[in-house]
Amino acid sequence: MATLPPGHSINPFISLLGPTPFKNFLLPGIILVVVVGGINLVAVISNIRHRDKHYTITLAGGLILTGWIVAQIMLIQAANWIHYMLLVCGLIIIILSVRLKEKPKSKPGVM
Repeated sequence: MATLPPGHSINPFISLLGPTPFKNFLLPGIILVVVVGGINLVAVISNIRHRDKHYTITLAGGLILTGWIVAQIMLIQAANWIHYMLLVCGLIIIILSVRLKEKPKSKPGVM
């Protein structure tokens, strides 16, 4: 959609929503930004600030991203390269957050 010339209709893309309960991209877009983007923004901030639950929040972000992509593929009954790329990113986030959460914490001054 970003590559379309100004004023070009996006009606062909609305057809992707045919098998879904949505009539336009407004509600899915709001859910995507608030839920998927929101939890991942909180994860970034908690990781920067080294909060106690930062790996758990990051894990939640990866699970939500992965769940969103799987649900989207199932709802629109199609997938392309970006779906697979985001699915891999979500899985990497999940794996890394679990592995880092399980890693024993080193104590300052102890070697």
